[in-house]
Amino acid sequence: RGSSHAMSWSFPVLTVREAVKCMTELHIPITDNDLKEPDPRVVREVYEAFVEVLIGVKPDDIQQPQFEAMAHLETPELYDEAISQLVMMTAMARMMHACGIADFTLRDVTKPEPKRTLRIVSGLINFAKFREEQAARYEEFLAATDQLNDQKLRVVEENEQLLITLQKCKQRRQAEMEQVQALDAESDVLSAQINELNQAQVELQRVVHKIKDEVTEIADEVASSIFGVKTQQQECSKLRSMIVQSPERIKREITDIGRTLEHEREAVKAAERKAADLANRVVLLTATQEELVKTMQLMQETDDYIAKSKDCAREFEHMRDTISKQQLALNDMVAQEQQARRQATLAQERIARLTRQQDLKRDAANECLAKVQQERILYDQEQQAARKQAEANEKLCSDYRESMAQLRQQHEREMEALRLDFAHMADEVCKYNASLLRACLDVC
Repeated sequence: RGSSHAMSWSFPVLTVREAVKCMTELHIPITDNDLKEPDPRVVREVYEAFVEVLIGVKPDDIQQPQFEAMAHLETPELYDEAISQLVMMTAMARMMHACGIADFTLRDVTKPEPKRTLRIVSGLINFAKFREEQAARYEEFLAATDQLNDQKLRVVEENEQLLITLQKCKQRRQAEMEQVQALDAESDVLSAQINELNQAQVELQRVVHKIKDEVTEIADEVASSIFGVKTQQQECSKLRSMIVQSPERIKREITDIGRTLEHEREAVKAAERKAADLANRVVLLTATQEELVKTMQLMQETDDYIAKSKDCAREFEHMRDTISKQQLALNDMVAQEQQARRQATLAQERIARLTRQQDLKRDAANECLAKVQQERILYDQEQQAARKQAEANEKLCSDYRESMAQLRQQHEREMEALRLDFAHMADEVCKYNASLLRACLDVC
């Protein structure tokens, strides 16, 4: 609302009628004559009303005695009114400085001038209007702050949930890692067994083919032997029909035929034994074939198991990627935690700075009080030297005492406000440090 230079703001100087109208809207009673011919009492009341409207400090609160500050004075009853006036003047000076009136002094209250008073009132009205215009934006900032605080709480809760999930994932990863290692070892053993079974299958197939060839040869030999036996039987029948009367010859032939028949019988028995042996070997080969079928089924089940192991390995890799992402999120949270610690450090520095400002203001108040005491002594000396002006000086002293009382009350209220701000800020820092410590413990 205008340009600024060295904390001095430019603002329009209103007319008396405009100033009265604006102050009526602010519920501050004043008349045209009060601005044309300002009275110290009315001017002080107007400024006190502006202090209440703009700063929120009531005159009644300033008039309350500050026992803590009074305890540091040797004769506090002498400075009761002076301290209140000093506090009020401090509040007025702070308000005027904020409104762009940097040259405000005690004379503007005790000896007000019409033009000067109208200019000061115009600056106060200008700041009040500006404050009213910015109230909506201030409410927006408050709402945005509340939303950010809610978002912060949600992020903290989400962070805690992620930490719990991460811990569970780590535990699950450890348990599944042991299972995967066991499955890998078992898979290696099964692979070795499968290789051995494959080699045995190849060897058995070769033996089976060889035995089948031998069975075919033996079957051919048995068929040939049976055919030879039948041929000999036919020849025997034929020879019986051709028997001659020579007994010696018949005996020889019979003997030869008997020997031949005996040989044939032995050959048939040998063929039968060989056929039985081959039958036993065929039964054994059938059993071996069944075992091979079972082995092939076992190999198929092993292949399925290996496929499941590979699926578990892929799931493990997916979980490892998820854990890596959560680790990145955890690193971001650690960075946020470090930022929060830096903010806590800045808050502590701000508390220290406010403490130093409080000490400086206390020293300034003491200096101002000493100055007021000296001025009061001068006023007393002037009253003794000029008794003819006793009534005027008495009135001036009364006004001065009222101003001092107001300043005293304002100073006490300001000191109290600073103490409350300091206690509130210290409490907030303690709460923040406690929550930060809990978050650190949760992360650890």
